[in-house]
Parts: sequence; C-alpha cells; structure tokens
Amino acid sequence: MSKGITDISFADLLPESIKNDPVIKDAAATLDGELKAVAGLMPQAEIYSRIDGLDEDVIDLLAWQFNVDFWNMDLPVANKRELIRNSIGWHKKKGTPWAIIEALRKSGYYAEIITYQDAQNAVKAAGGSKLDGTWNLDGARSLVPFSQVSGAAYMEHWAQFCVKFDILSSERSGWEAEARNIVNEAKNARSHPVWLYFLKLTAGLETTTTSRAMVCKRTQARPLKC
Repeated sequence: MSKGITDISFADLLPESIKNDPVIKDAAATLDGELKAVAGLMPQAEIYSRIDGLDEDVIDLLAWQFNVDFWNMDLPVANKRELIRNSIGWHKKKGTPWAIIEALRKSGYYAEIITYQDAQNAVKAAGGSKLDGTWNLDGARSLVPFSQVSGAAYMEHWAQFCVKFDILSSERSGWEAEARNIVNEAKNARSHPVWLYFLKLTAGLETTTTSRAMVCKRTQARPLKC
C-alpha cells in the first residue's frame, strides 16, 4: 500500500547500503519531525483551491495576480471570490457580449446586451422603415419610439451596442460609475455602449431612462408623458 507524504519517514528514503547503519538511522529519525512539519504546511500553498476559505486581504492580493480588470475593494467578499474564480475563463472571452454580462453579474448587477444588428433586425421584423425620405407620413404609417420596437436605446451605427441595465441591482453607492467602468473594461475596443436604464415596479409601471432622455410607460399601454 502506497504512503502519503505525511506518512513517510526519512529513514524510508535511505538507500539499502546505509539504511541499517545505527548512526544513520538515528540521524534520519531526528529529521522526521522537520519533514512532517514541512509536509503539514503543503495545504497552505494550495491557494486557488482554498479560495472560499481565504481571508479577504488574501483575496484582494489574488485579484492583482489574476488581473481582475474591474476590481472594487468595496465589493462583498462573496462577489470578490466569484470574480477571481472565473477570471481566467472570462479573459478568454473578453470583448464579447457574454463577457460584459458575466462581468456585471459577478459584480452583483443585472443587464442585457442588445447589439446594433439585433435591434435593427427587431425593427425590420416588426415592419419598421427608416426615415430616409422614400415615404410620407400620410396616416398609413405611424411613428413609434425605437426603444418600444427594439427593446434598446437608439443606436446610430453598427459599432454601438445597448446596455439595458436594471437599476434594481444598484445597491452600492457609486454603482453607475462602477457599472460603466466594468462595461468599458469588458467590451472590445471598437464598440461603444449606449445605456438604457430600466426599473420594473410591482404595480406594473416600468420606468425607462437613457443618457439622452426619459420616457415613462405603462406595460402594454401607450407611452405616458413624464
């Protein structure tokens, strides 16, 4: 039966030619305590596998080691552990919508990412047309807010994407600056976010704001003036 490292005596490591020498055996026996003491410290080196049991100051140091791009010292320690645990896998997909959503979620925020193409496809599927001068507003068609059809804030070009952010998840002070920093770190360099904040209340009233304007609307009803 094989022995674990904590069960091995230094005498077990001696070659056959000297293992029965009384002086050598005594010397080996005196080293057993040191050998077992060092072996007992080995679990302390298993830092990553013990992440749930580490003190918060060690967790903060690991954030530097694993290059967590959007670290916040004020995050709950559970969120910190989650960010470090997923940092390597997240970096492999950095720059994708998935990476943005995951980065926000691991920090305690909820958001959806709607790309420019997804929004345009939604408008097209709903029968929408562009205001390009090829048709008249003669009563046969009606103007509908872009966000009502696409579910996203208005985007002017293909390099933009919409961050549809639920402000119910904004419990910490400074949440807006933190969330924007996370998105800027997680996105690819060519893309630019357009923000759409929303808040769903139990009474069925949904409040939606963008960086440009605010629109209040009832669910499944015509827009109301704010």
